[in-house]
Amino acid sequence: MLETNRLMIRKMTKEDTPFVLSILNTDYANKYNATENVNEATLWKMIEQTISYVIILKNIKEPIGIIGVERDYLRYNMKSVSMTYFIHKDYSGYGYMTEALKEVIYDIFTRLDRKIISLRISKENEKSINLAKRLSFHYDGMIRMGTRKEDGTIYDDLLYSLTKRDFEENIEI
Repeated sequence: MLETNRLMIRKMTKEDTPFVLSILNTDYANKYNATENVNEATLWKMIEQTISYVIILKNIKEPIGIIGVERDYLRYNMKSVSMTYFIHKDYSGYGYMTEALKEVIYDIFTRLDRKIISLRISKENEKSINLAKRLSFHYDGMIRMGTRKEDGTIYDDLLYSLTKRDFEENIEI
């Protein structure tokens, strides 16, 4: 388990299923996300391919967000991972995700010994883009027509990366 002053970050369990589905199946989470209407079977298929965390707010002892760490399909033969994250809309804007991601990123670079982390963010998702910049992620480019939602909406995706060195030089833990 990882911990900050305000948060506990632990591995996801089956007991977290209702909470995770309640986040993933909201208009807030799906505004820029191509994975819509996730059911329990789909969720656990996704989780089997990732290291999945639940973010718990200490003062209320309730989950407020999730983080997924998975194989980086953009890089070949590198010690790299890709991350995804969601926070409950009621807890957005308080710095919780920044705080949680710092801990998870530190863990990825130290315990998992990875050298680079990538993010793929919808060009329209300003909050997530600003979060990536705050955490010193480097803008690597754009995938035009990168995501098509079930309703036919097409988004360009922006690619960001963070090296272990950039993290150590720019982010205080």
